[in-house]
Amino acid sequence: VSPLSSAWYFAAMTSSRSMPTLMGTISGTRKLKLYSCAAPYGLRSVGIARLYVHDDRFGPYARMTWVPRQDANAAEELPRLSFAPYDAGYDEFEQPVSIHEAYVPLYPKLRMSATDLVLMASQLLPLVRFVAGEGQRDELLVDLRFVLNGRYLSEAHGFGLSPDRTEQLVSTLLLPRYIGVIRFSVGDRRFLDILCDTTDIPRAPPAWAPVLAFIPADEGLKEALKKFAAKNGDASVI
Repeated sequence: VSPLSSAWYFAAMTSSRSMPTLMGTISGTRKLKLYSCAAPYGLRSVGIARLYVHDDRFGPYARMTWVPRQDANAAEELPRLSFAPYDAGYDEFEQPVSIHEAYVPLYPKLRMSATDLVLMASQLLPLVRFVAGEGQRDELLVDLRFVLNGRYLSEAHGFGLSPDRTEQLVSTLLLPRYIGVIRFSVGDRRFLDILCDTTDIPRAPPAWAPVLAFIPADEGLKEALKKFAAKNGDASVI
């Protein structure tokens, strides 16, 4: 399941105490702030372009929209959804509903949760902003997902890495069956992949134990990442 990538599913507890299943697809045309740090910046993901709900009241794949906040400064205001039918006559179903809890379904043997993956990305963001430099740091976007290691390694052949780096990635890295992938990009360009061990969880110490590897698109970033990895856990830099 890819909770924050091109297509995702989750169940949400709404204000009416119902439990609809939501499906969303993501487009690169909008930005979504996922996590507020103490610093004046946060993770940004590509935005949700289409959102559908499966619920007894609405039927299968009913189109929904996010309702803008009433108070732009109310950071604690719960997100709200509204039914957006194509036809008239559904006024009673168009009242906004609040999401109180959300559940992301994952393979049952994964110890790392979707929230853990967001946390890891948030903690690594200062490092990624540093290596990105002034020219790119404010354009960084993040995509988070859980994926079978074989599928990710198959994708790696299209990353444009050198033959030596590709061989190192696909033949020497020891990975669990499922991995957590934190992908930072600049525009449509992959900037850095961070692979996480889904059989582990964020903990202290060591805080970076779940991080297995850093795979930058630019080989020139490897030295800075190696210095960080040498002092923070046991991650490979490829």
